[in-house]
Amino acid sequence: MQKDIKSLQAGQQTLQIAVDQQGKAIAGLQDGQKILEAGQNTLGLKVEAFHSEQKTANKGIISVLHEIGEVNVQAAEKRFTRIEKHLNLPPVK
Repeated sequence: MQKDIKSLQAGQQTLQIAVDQQGKAIAGLQDGQKILEAGQNTLGLKVEAFHSEQKTANKGIISVLHEIGEVNVQAAEKRFTRIEKHLNLPPVK
C-alpha cells in the first residue's frame, strides 16, 4: 500500500510540475497579449494621425491646384482680349 501511495504522490508531483509549467506559459501568453494590444493601440493612433495629416495635405494640394486653375483662366481671358483687340474682333459675351 505504501508503494501505491508513493506512486500516487510521485504522479501528483509530476502533475503539479506540469500544471505549474502551464501556468507560467499562460502568464507568458497573457503578457504577450497585453504587448500586442498596446502595439495595436499605438498603431491605430499612428494610422489616425496619418489620415489626419493626409487630409490636411490633400486640402492644401487641392487649394493650390484650384489657384493654378484660376490663374490660368485669368491669363487665358487676358490673352483672348489681347487677340480680339489685335484682330479687331468684338469681345465674346
